Amino acid sequence: MTSGTDAGTWAVPADAAASAPRAGRLWDAVRVVRPVGLDAVLRLRGRGVAVGPVLDVPPRGALEFVVPAGTAESWPPLPGTTCVRSGRLPCPVPHTRSAEGQWVVRGRRWIVPLGSTAAFTDPDELAETVTGAAAHRAFAWLGWNGPRYALMPG
Repeated sequence: MTSGTDAGTWAVPADAAASAPRAGRLWDAVRVVRPVGLDAVLRLRGRGVAVGPVLDVPPRGALEFVVPAGTAESWPPLPGTTCVRSGRLPCPVPHTRSAEGQWVVRGRRWIVPLGSTAAFTDPDELAETVTGAAAHRAFAWLGWNGPRYALMPG
């Protein structure tokens, strides 16, 4: 998806999920485990980084960030992430609500809908933020609160 591409050209209505848009031509998708992905969205926004469309995919326990095509070729091997450059991305029509019956397609729902901010999330910013979010979660899980320095006798 380029900045001039209309969101409707690759979003599909709920009743047409089988004809979902294909990844790899106009965009790739970075799949991130859900807890780290949610943290990454908050961290990116907190730093003032434009966040492109993001899908919540509960059946996979993941979030999918839309990134520029070609990202898969250089995506680092970060644990808990996969960069998808082929396949289809079933997604609900942007800016719909569950009352309209199109908020969820195949269990997917928008965290950041198409057209709300940027066309893509910058892949370098995303990789850096996901690394930080994962490290923060690992340290919290281990109960580590930061370095503790002992004063050495002088």
